[in-house]
Amino acid sequence: MENQYQHFTATPDEFIAELKYSIDNNKPMSLSRIGDGEIAILKREPNIHTLEASKTWGYDNVMDLVEDMRKVILESIKHSDWLGVIGPTDFIQNWHKDGTVKDNWYLDKKYIEESGRIKPIKATDAFIPRSFQLGNVNELKKILKGTPIAIVSPETEGLKANGLAKELGCDINYISVPAGVHFNDRGDIIKKIVNVKEHVILIAWSVWSKDLSTLLYQHGKVSLDMGAVVATWAGRQTRWDFREGAPHAHCFISHKS
Repeated sequence: MENQYQHFTATPDEFIAELKYSIDNNKPMSLSRIGDGEIAILKREPNIHTLEASKTWGYDNVMDLVEDMRKVILESIKHSDWLGVIGPTDFIQNWHKDGTVKDNWYLDKKYIEESGRIKPIKATDAFIPRSFQLGNVNELKKILKGTPIAIVSPETEGLKANGLAKELGCDINYISVPAGVHFNDRGDIIKKIVNVKEHVILIAWSVWSKDLSTLLYQHGKVSLDMGAVVATWAGRQTRWDFREGAPHAHCFISHKS
């Protein structure tokens, strides 16, 4: 366990406070999350999802995709302002009915070393985008206070149909990206994103978003890797914990009066 990075350097409230400060004062900030899927890639352990992606994203060999994904993840570990990592939170422990935590979901320090990261780790819960403060549109609206944002996601049409701009009370620059793309074709897409005019960018683009958040941070932006929350805002239920009565059901947009 001593070789695994599983603790947070700040409370969720402290992370949110820095986010508010960065938005209000036009300061850069980024969050790139390293969850169980990223850990599996770092360990070179492809699963059914990786295998399916390799077939549809233009790869002949799943391990070629894994190696490209590792480049992106390691780059994000090296440069991200904040890292979202998995720790023994109540959510994680409740996820496993016997109260145990999957040991192999923690970020091993050897991958931090492999990334070449020099600056100290700033770590928060990898699931913080699903928190009430960020995942619930009414609460996020209070943080944004009308600040225009950009959203990088394949979910553009669903987000528009669900009236996200109205829910958040701000203008949204929707930047639509393909759900899957080969690493070699990713560069041209990213070139069109890095010069986005908005200061706040929310990103949900699979593993390909991990170092994009970091790159936008280096361009002075607030960039948050929001993951499955964005699909939830678009009306798609992609995770068990977003279901009615589940821990993160507050992320669903309700149009009830």
